Amino acid sequence: MRPRVHEMIAGGQKGTVFCKTHNILNRVHGQPTINTKVSAGAIYIVRNPLDVLSSFADFQGVGIDEAITIMATQDFATMQTDGNVCETLGSWSQHVSSWTKQSSQGFHVVRYEDLIDDPVKAFGEVLAFMKLEVAHKRLERAVRNASFKELRKQEDERGFNERPDHQQRFFRKGRAGQWKHELSAAQVARMCDEHGEMMEKFGYLPDRQAPLLQEKE
Repeated sequence: MRPRVHEMIAGGQKGTVFCKTHNILNRVHGQPTINTKVSAGAIYIVRNPLDVLSSFADFQGVGIDEAITIMATQDFATMQTDGNVCETLGSWSQHVSSWTKQSSQGFHVVRYEDLIDDPVKAFGEVLAFMKLEVAHKRLERAVRNASFKELRKQEDERGFNERPDHQQRFFRKGRAGQWKHELSAAQVARMCDEHGEMMEKFGYLPDRQAPLLQEKE
């Protein structure tokens, strides 16, 4: 059904339709997770898996060690419920590889950390990829309105429909490098052993000789 749904979405509106997905770019049971025949392109946001880990554990309602195992599971998929269809995520490395190995000009990869460090520049590059000409002041205003602080404020005021019942906040911290305070050396080592090649590709592989800011037992 998924390819047919994508076709209906693409054909149901004029102009460009933006769709968010967590799915791997692959085939499941012989069917594509993304119907590229009706897709103009994709913007893929990659984030340091050491920071993803805490956020993912909180969202899934599991411990850090269990989240490490899940993020290393090939072809991992979420459960289907009355409110959600299943999503095939794969392992973290498998997911990132599936999207970033594309050589097509229709794919743009942006690091989450670059969006934090220089959001105007990083978002400006996204707009350039989409061939959208936007006045600089309008770009700056969009960045302000989409800031993490603003999103947390909106969640506090109106809630957020993607937050699971067990999660206190969907928009938790939104910073880079929090793993240094939250993970043990053993947990960091497990992640690096599982995803070292892909982490190195995007500049996420830490110096294992450097002490963590907070050692955890």
